[in-house]
Amino acid sequence: MISKSKICSIFAYLLAVFAVVGVIYSLKLVSISIQGHQIDKFIKHAGYYQLSQIESQSEDGSFTAILNWVKGKREKELSSSPVIKDLRVTFKVDANDECQFKVTDVNDSRFHLPENEPYPFTKQRNKERPLKKLSSQPKTFLSILLISKYIEVTTQTKNSMIFGLGDRRTDFLLKSGKYSLWTRDAADIDNGTPGKEIYGFHPMYLRRDIANNQFQVTLFRNYYGMQVDYEQNSHLTYKVIGGNIDFKFFIGDSNPETSIKLYHNYINGWILHPFWSSGFHQCRWGYKNSDMLMDVWNNYNKYEIPFDSLWTDIDYMYKYQDFTIDFERFNITQMQQIYNLSDPRGVHWSSIVDVGIALDSNAAEKGLDMNVFIQSAKTNQSLVGKV
Repeated sequence: MISKSKICSIFAYLLAVFAVVGVIYSLKLVSISIQGHQIDKFIKHAGYYQLSQIESQSEDGSFTAILNWVKGKREKELSSSPVIKDLRVTFKVDANDECQFKVTDVNDSRFHLPENEPYPFTKQRNKERPLKKLSSQPKTFLSILLISKYIEVTTQTKNSMIFGLGDRRTDFLLKSGKYSLWTRDAADIDNGTPGKEIYGFHPMYLRRDIANNQFQVTLFRNYYGMQVDYEQNSHLTYKVIGGNIDFKFFIGDSNPETSIKLYHNYINGWILHPFWSSGFHQCRWGYKNSDMLMDVWNNYNKYEIPFDSLWTDIDYMYKYQDFTIDFERFNITQMQQIYNLSDPRGVHWSSIVDVGIALDSNAAEKGLDMNVFIQSAKTNQSLVGKV
């Protein structure tokens, strides 16, 4: 079996500096080096986690271990968000070029993304070949803060170039700034100011080590709301409101496509959009009835302006209820004429559907029966919002 010293070497190899601090607000984040199961140093008065037990280990370098909280001299906790006292650390070699690093509470009670179809998962676990050596890979230096309702993870990015953290409209090479990941309807240019993210949610980045010209993809498997603070050639920090610390690493080479393809395979690839969706679309809020749609459709045809899709915003719904049409305002005969794809003049119907389900609707009643709605952390009841 692999030795304890070897496990610590893997720890150091992968993370170089592993710091866990759960004290609140006024205390500085501390760097604690785990070498030979010893805590080398920590800032005065700051609490920290100490590696106390190796639970399991395997020849390929995978292992699980327990961390116990050591309270600082002047530690102060918030009753609403206490320090998680005992943690389980898991390092798993998934394939020759994939590994996972995860920190959870010992009971694994916090939400984590499933690792099976249709969610991202490793397609072929190769136990015969060892994990690619990390010595030639971009080093990952982590500092971590973990309390009940907040997680903070910092990685050093010195001598590195960072690309990614989509879906956003910004420079290809990520520049210094604060990037929020909380999908919303926004059309702003994301210049590194929070609140300008758009529809996609991809907490991953491609990292290039400048000295070695080696690439790797790092995926943060956490889908709670988060903000990423990035300082070029310095550090990158995730600030998250829940879940676990769960990183997936895709170890590449000097070709960036190598690790990107590994990532794409892991997330189950992608679906090519239909050809017609690349055409011309007419979309706006305010088409209040089918007569207005007919006028738009007729004028495009009259002036021989090609278009592929005529959108309707939530105006078409009955009392703004998803999965309904107000047939008093939207004549079914007119709708069938406009959206008849067997007619050369027919166009595709792109109908907007709200993420919010109206309270007094059949959809809400069915959703409550199926228990599919997001629940409030305060009441444990289905979350009631406002559109």
